[in-house]
Amino acid sequence: MLTNVSFRTNLEYVPNYWGPQYAAQWALREAEMAANGLPQAIMAQNEIDVPGQANQNASAAAQSWNATLAKYQDMGVRVSSPQIVWNVKLLSDTMNILKTQYNRAPDFIAIHWYGVRLDRSSLSSRTS
Repeated sequence: MLTNVSFRTNLEYVPNYWGPQYAAQWALREAEMAANGLPQAIMAQNEIDVPGQANQNASAAAQSWNATLAKYQDMGVRVSSPQIVWNVKLLSDTMNILKTQYNRAPDFIAIHWYGVRLDRSSLSSRTS
């Protein structure tokens, strides 16, 4: 139990579309958004490059993003790219499919960095 902890009251909730395997949970988020209003942003699939997470190839990730999240982008919600940990080629391929097959582009890129906070050279070597 946390005690003596305070949080800023201006924090924004950003829902996360985990991936198709959690469609029931996403349906709950959609119902919440319908009842309470749209968020400013939505995070797309969680770690498409990790078997224990969304685990999607580029084609499946693009199709799922388009089918599930494009409608929110059309309503003015900022939608991230599918999230990755390390496979930049998979993200690049997904982005290319979104552009060429669906005429879509995420509003921002989402990556998970599990390295040292200030180790920018290591991050840069994995993303260039």
